[in-house]
Amino acid sequence: MDCHAGSEQTACRLPGVLRRPLSRWLACVGVALAAHAPSAWATLGAHDVAIVRVNSSVDGFSVLALRDLARTEALYWTDDGWTQANAFRAGEGSGTQDVLAQDVPCGSVFDVPASSLSGDGDQVFLFTGTLAAPSLLWGVDWGNASGWNEDASDANTSADPAVTGGGLSDSQTVSLSSYDSHRYTGGRTGTVTEITAWVADPANWTAVASTNWGEARFSVSVPYAREGRAQNPGVPVAAGIVSALATNAAVAVPVFRFTLTDSGAGDGLPLKVLQLCFEPTAANTARWTGTLAGFVLSNATDAVLVPVGAAWITDAFAALPIPAGALEVPDGGSKELCLYAFWRSSGVEDDAVVAFRIAASSHGCVAIGDGSSAFACDFGSAVVGHPQTIAVTATELRFVSVPSHSETDRAFGVTVCACDAAGNADTGVTVSVSLGLAAGGGTLSGASNLSLTGGSNRWTSLRYEAGGVFALRATCAGLADGVSPDINAVVARLTLTGGVHRIGFDTLTASGLPDGVLVYTNAGPDSVGTMVTFDPAKKAWNDSAGAFKNVASTSGLASDSSSVEQGGSADRALGLRQSGAFGDPGAAIVVGVRNAVGFEDLTVSMDLLMLAVSSRSTVWTLDYRIGDSGAFTSLHVWDDPGEWGGTRISSCLPGTRNCRQPVYVRVVALDASTGSGSRDTVAVDNIEFACRRIPDGTVLVFR
Repeated sequence: MDCHAGSEQTACRLPGVLRRPLSRWLACVGVALAAHAPSAWATLGAHDVAIVRVNSSVDGFSVLALRDLARTEALYWTDDGWTQANAFRAGEGSGTQDVLAQDVPCGSVFDVPASSLSGDGDQVFLFTGTLAAPSLLWGVDWGNASGWNEDASDANTSADPAVTGGGLSDSQTVSLSSYDSHRYTGGRTGTVTEITAWVADPANWTAVASTNWGEARFSVSVPYAREGRAQNPGVPVAAGIVSALATNAAVAVPVFRFTLTDSGAGDGLPLKVLQLCFEPTAANTARWTGTLAGFVLSNATDAVLVPVGAAWITDAFAALPIPAGALEVPDGGSKELCLYAFWRSSGVEDDAVVAFRIAASSHGCVAIGDGSSAFACDFGSAVVGHPQTIAVTATELRFVSVPSHSETDRAFGVTVCACDAAGNADTGVTVSVSLGLAAGGGTLSGASNLSLTGGSNRWTSLRYEAGGVFALRATCAGLADGVSPDINAVVARLTLTGGVHRIGFDTLTASGLPDGVLVYTNAGPDSVGTMVTFDPAKKAWNDSAGAFKNVASTSGLASDSSSVEQGGSADRALGLRQSGAFGDPGAAIVVGVRNAVGFEDLTVSMDLLMLAVSSRSTVWTLDYRIGDSGAFTSLHVWDDPGEWGGTRISSCLPGTRNCRQPVYVRVVALDASTGSGSRDTVAVDNIEFACRRIPDGTVLVFR
């Protein structure tokens, strides 16, 4: 019969749930769980694929499928040359690239982008296995007037694996002329043997200045019939409720039953299944990528488990690879199968519904093709399973949203959830929950009892009025207590007392950041960003990690001072080095002032230090904000000085006279660094806030 590219088999989705644990079912049918050991599935073989187009100028090539190909198979390509030693010459181009991203029907041609191809002579090989231990499937060479070379001596040459004994025959390689681009222009209707012989003959290729994507399909005569079908089973898996704790293969639950048949049209071949594909029904509500972890497949007819590979799971389909010989339906026979599913270890939604089906057409089911029948392009009707509802039963309380820091004079929030042992939320729990301290000697306020709604609730006005580390405890009737991770309470604002308030960093190693100083990433024009934890360990100026750091200041040192000399310096500064993943842009050092009630003429001064000069530049901005929200106002811009040393800056803070709102001053990288190469290490030191008391008897206006 002929197989045509028009009968495209695309992938599908999954759903499912079962009533009994798999281990119990296995006991009933006498099958050992060890039978479900991992196994490699079928791999591509000789004359399953061929290359029919190469293009160095547009960069790519086209592959002909000579049997149905499954997305769960692996097909690799490389432009590494082949050596006389029957190995790839390493170090060229793109290395190993898997090109099967979808099911490909027999006779179809699909395109593969390849940016590394050279117009001065190159080659492409299709293979399975690895670069170190490949199984070659097809090879093409072009750009060399003399054809294949004796050996792969550079990136443009390659030996012929059909000559070196590399596992290819003459009908699996072709050598083309010295043009950049070539198309196969020979016959497109014939048997696999005929077509591969034609494609391997350079006389059937045309050299062109350039080629376009989109090669036409072939009509491939094959010795098998499309007899395979998926059909409704005798007894389907009934609709039911399944546990969210089915999180591994041993406790997987049955979700979908179906029958595979080989209709026996007379080819005398069994149906050797290579891939099964499932998709969600209209009843499915679960997001598969967040719910499904894997599958177990049972052959109920023979009372055995079918070894399977790792499923390809998306929200639209689940493709399940079957190893060669693991699932065969005899010619004219049938087998009933049951799909078992197990869930991710966390994040499963309570009352989510999974429901599986196999589509009637574009179903994604694939048979091996060699010595096997193929699946029909259209099963006539879809096989639709019953919905299964995933139930979460809470046993404990958990803190699911907790800040790593809180500020001693500001409210913070936490979220508590009723969960099962896997951390999934039970949305039906509505108990009253109380909060208290699990650790810490300060006073907790704002922790009045709240009832859970949909299994969770959030406390938004908690305050802990002490510095240091503390933890919270959540309690309720009927569920185990929840204890939060540690929270570090920091003094986020300093209190003005008149005169000069100096902030130094000489105690960083012993005490961490001084009161009122915090460090952030992801800062913006109107946002302080995300508070990060400060590591007080001493670092050298040339330490390349992106982070806020405890570094030596400039006093008594020079630009070439050693790391030992820097580590021995008692004069410390709060340093910062950006990286591609840290603080570029958005790194900020922030100092908070509680308020300026009774004071005027508030100014800030500080030393800005360049400690490690590198080629990439960052512009730093000194700005401030009155209040906990709104845009910051720029005070000073510090361009990269390009040399080691310090700059003293000083600015008044307009609008802060007798201000009863908090005031925040920061040094921030609002824009990404420019240039290339490494980034500088900068630091701040000797921060001073100066103000004077408003004289008695002055009429005060509060901001």
